[in-house]
Amino acid sequence: MRKFIWVVLCAALLVPSSVAAQEWSYSGSNMCYDYGGGVSQCFSHANIEAYVANNRHSISTAESFQNGQQLGQAVGYLAQVLIARWREHQRAVRIETDNLDRQLRGYFDAQNALIDEYLRMMGDDEAQLALLSQMAPERASWFQDRLDETRAQRQKTAQWYDRLRDLEAAELKERKPKALRYFIESPTGAKWRYEAQLKTSSSEYGVNHFLKAVVGYYKQRPQPSKAEGGALHQTAAVLETADTTHALVTVEGAEQQAEIKA
Repeated sequence: MRKFIWVVLCAALLVPSSVAAQEWSYSGSNMCYDYGGGVSQCFSHANIEAYVANNRHSISTAESFQNGQQLGQAVGYLAQVLIARWREHQRAVRIETDNLDRQLRGYFDAQNALIDEYLRMMGDDEAQLALLSQMAPERASWFQDRLDETRAQRQKTAQWYDRLRDLEAAELKERKPKALRYFIESPTGAKWRYEAQLKTSSSEYGVNHFLKAVVGYYKQRPQPSKAEGGALHQTAAVLETADTTHALVTVEGAEQQAEIKA
């Protein structure tokens, strides 16, 4: 008998959201991640923010890693570590069956669980970005743009989710083995959709984790004086038309200059 093995996501076993706060510390304009075992590494908060922006629409771990490498190899490596840990916190549920109907249902159930978690993380991203726009007035416009992008993506995903449920209801009515096998194994079938959603949700976990860490950075940073805040606000406004990475790095430079003058 041919065996079919299925792995389904268990949201209850995901890495808890408090992990981000426990593993990050802050020093000046740097954010330091504790890998454990006495090993830690520091990153520019500007590069972490740029990673968030660049990976909002990433669909794979490889893309997340490559985007991180563009901002420095260490950022890409950390993103890969975080995503790998997220994937480890999944429960394996094995179904051994030749029943194509149950196979198809298994793929739909697992994908639905991943989408539910993806939408939850996106909603959490929105809350974090709204908070950041208040905590960093000089960066409010940039964070608001990221918030608008995130909200639009979440709404788009929710609409697509509704269509997926309609597709699920229609395909699960089918009883012909040939048709069921096609629904599972076609180039855009249930198996492919699940694997694509796993990649998307994995990338989103990295973004969600980094956003929580960025909130931690802005919570602990010294509030700039009125003069410094005005200078930073002007710098951020001028750079809004530039590319994201350049703008972030330059604004961070302005912050460092303000610290030196103080």
